[in-house]
Parts: sequence; structure tokens; C-alpha cells
Amino acid sequence: MPRSATFSVTAAGAHSSAHNSREEKPKYLIGTLPGSENFYDLRYSDSDFLELAAAKYKETTGQKMQQKQKDALIKETVLSIEAHHTEADVQKVFDELAAKYGGHYVTELSIHRDEGHFEDENGITYYPTKDILKKEDGWYIVPLAESITHASDYRPKGEEFSEKVDINDFKPIHNIHAHVKFSMFNPDIGKTGRMKHNELNDRIKTAARVLKLKYEPEKKSDKRGNVTEVKSKHKAVRNEKVSNFLESGGISANIRAKNRQIEQLEYNFREAQKRISSLQALDVEQKKELHRLNTEINKTADDEVKAQKIAELEKKLTDSTEIAIQAQNALLEAQNTIESQKGVIERLKAQNAEKDKSVTDIAVQVGVLPPETPTFSAGLVAPKIANAVEQLTVKAKEETDQLVDMIAELHSAIDHQDSDLLKIAHRQRETLSYKRSTKEPYKTAVERRNEVYKGRLEQNRPKQYAAAAPHKTDVQEALAEIERYNAQHLNKELTIKDPC
Repeated sequence: MPRSATFSVTAAGAHSSAHNSREEKPKYLIGTLPGSENFYDLRYSDSDFLELAAAKYKETTGQKMQQKQKDALIKETVLSIEAHHTEADVQKVFDELAAKYGGHYVTELSIHRDEGHFEDENGITYYPTKDILKKEDGWYIVPLAESITHASDYRPKGEEFSEKVDINDFKPIHNIHAHVKFSMFNPDIGKTGRMKHNELNDRIKTAARVLKLKYEPEKKSDKRGNVTEVKSKHKAVRNEKVSNFLESGGISANIRAKNRQIEQLEYNFREAQKRISSLQALDVEQKKELHRLNTEINKTADDEVKAQKIAELEKKLTDSTEIAIQAQNALLEAQNTIESQKGVIERLKAQNAEKDKSVTDIAVQVGVLPPETPTFSAGLVAPKIANAVEQLTVKAKEETDQLVDMIAELHSAIDHQDSDLLKIAHRQRETLSYKRSTKEPYKTAVERRNEVYKGRLEQNRPKQYAAAAPHKTDVQEALAEIERYNAQHLNKELTIKDPC
């Protein structure tokens, strides 16, 4: 299925030429395929074109080109193309647009065939600087179990690419595209091309028709939002594939693939041994033939015939020797390859065992497995760990919600207590104020009461009581005496209540 055509126009960036020419090489390059190299054609530098356009504009109009016209003079676009397209195909798109609308004057054209991503035998994608990175000693990936925890816009640090891989085990998927810098001002004729707003989609339509690509009209939307959405979808698809791969055994699948390769190499090794044995038998026959020919040569008197037979013998001997050497070299190469592949398998097994142990330890920590559990396969335990983590997360959220509710209730209770304390303090202030305001009247009333009872005592006290208690001069003591007297003689109590 053909790719969708693109023609999204932006202002030319300050470093776009350095990027297009590969003077500045980004870290996400994956290399080109043999016979499929990049292309770069600089027709005018930005400064040269601005100078040329300004001179032609003044010549044509008699006016100087304004600065805002110069700033908007050079545009840039990226066109999606396929492997068979050339710079001539890209130029044809601009020729047709120039013929119809004017402008579209190309100042720089480049084709990049060294960008894209990788894909392994399980269909898992690896994007440079995000999932896979080239270091000085080879290619490294972010371990799959870690990569699925990263967000779609996360950029791992160099040390996070910790698992070394053989890049030959990955298939490169190239994103071939063309960068074109152009201007709507044509310096050859001194005129500016014009396109109405509703005609802009015709650029995409023309690119689709000329390059035989799929046409999809450009929609009005947030481009950054679209890019983020696409990245999120790609990340979700990759995470699903990685999860399935880990559940099915993970690295064990790679080990099985390597074992199949070794089986094939061992088969080739056995075939090489058979060939060597046959060549050795042939060598014995050649020696017998050599002895026979030597005998015939010695019996031959004609020197010319002798020379011919000797040359024939030497050729057979040389051919036999070369075949034997080739077979021996092939055998040695097969042996070396087998040993190398066995080393790869041992490393994979070690990595697998280490990862299974790590996963088992994590499973014990989160409660999926009991302590002192034998090491399990990462692919089998990983789903349980994920479920346990999810359950712990849900439980933690519930407990957090309960704590929030309790805190809210405490705040409410504290508010009520504060209100009650304020009321009590208000009442205490009122009481204290009342006591302070009634202190003097209270003392005055007591004094008056004591005077009344003192006078009554003097009038009514019997002489024998007065004689018996001449020392009772204190008012309070006198009152007590009056109470006792009344209780005995009047058979009633005199109750004095404190007005307070």
C-alpha cells in the first residue's frame, strides 16, 4: 500500500541546511542500505538567494524589498517518498505547481534515506534515542520490561540503554523523505506566485498524483497535538507487543532462535566434513593417477608429449589442493561461527536467569510469591506482579480517600469545638464583668444586713445569754448564736441566703 502524500510548509529554520546536508548528524540515524544513498543539491544558499531576490525585485518594481518580505521569502517542506523515487520526481512536483500557481522556486533539495527505526523478529519496534542507541562499542537497547513503564514522550538517558544487542538481528525500517527549500518569488522573472487559502491542499494532491501516493487532505488541527496522539498510539501498540512477548517467555524466544541457527550451522559443519572426506579420497586417487602418469612419462620418449602430460598432472594436482584448502577454510569458519553463536546463547541464558531472579524478587516483595520461592520465568510472573501492583495501588487509593474523609471530619469537629470554646469564653467574660460591676453593692448589702441583725440581737438577746457570751462581738458569731437561740426557743430556723 502506498504511503500518504505530505506537503506541510514551514518557515526555513536557521539550521535546516546543516541538517539537510548532514553537516550536522542527528543521533537517530540508522544508516542507509547498499546502493541507496542520501542526495543533496544546494542551488542557492539562503543569503545568496535573498540578495538575488532583492536585486531582481528592485529591478522589476523600482522599490526596495521590505524586511518582512525578506523574512518570509524562503519556505521549507517535507515530502514523503518511496525507495524508487529520485530527485527528478520531487522536482517534477514543484515544476507542476510553478506552472499552475507561479513561484515554487527550489533553492535546496535533499533526500534522506538514513532515518527510520528497527524491528525485531517479534515485530517489536525500536526507535533510535528512545528504545535503541548506538554507542562506541555497538548498539544497546532499553530492557523491554523497563521500556513499557516509560511515557510516550520520555527520552531515556544514556545509561538506561544497558542491554547490548547484535544489530544484525534487527530489520531496519527506513522513513525515506525529501526536504525542499523553496520560495514563492521567482527571481528569473521577478514575480511572486499566488495561492488562495482554499488552494493549499492542491499541493498535497499534486504530490500524490506525481509520486503516485495516497491523497489525504490536510485537516485543520493542532499539529503538535496530532504528533503527540500518533506517538501515544505507537507506544500503546509497542507496549502490547512487548507484554505479549514477555508473557510468552521473553528472552527464551531469542534463545530458541539462536539454537535454530546453531542447528543449521552444525548441519553445514557436518556437510563440510563429508566434503573434506570425499576430497581426501579424491586426493588418494589423484596420487595414484600421479604415479600412473609418472610411469607413462618415464616410458614416453617424445619430449613434447612428456611436457603435455606433466602439465596436465600439475593442473589436476593444483585443483585438488585448492579444493582441499577451500574446504578446510570453510570448516574452520563454520567452527568459529558455531562457537560464537554458542557464546551468544550462554550470554542470553545468563541474562534470562538474572532477569527471572529479579522478577522473582520483585514478586516476593509485592506479595505475589512467598519468600524462598524458586526462580520463575519473567514472562510467567510479570502479569502477576502487574496485578499485585494494581491491587496495591487501588488499596492505597482507598486508604488515602479514607484518610481524607477522616481529616475532613476532624476539621469539622475542631470548628465546632472552636465555636463552643468561643461561647464559653464569652460567658466567662460576661460573668467576670458582672461580678466586677456588682462587687461594691454586694458588700454594702451584707453590711446593712449585719447591722440589722446586730440591732435585733441587742434588742432581743436575753440578759442571761448576753451575760454568758459577753465576748461574742463578731457579727458572724453573733448571727450563729441567734440561730441557735431561735432553734431552741422559737422552734424555727433563721436562714440567711447569700444574694450572690
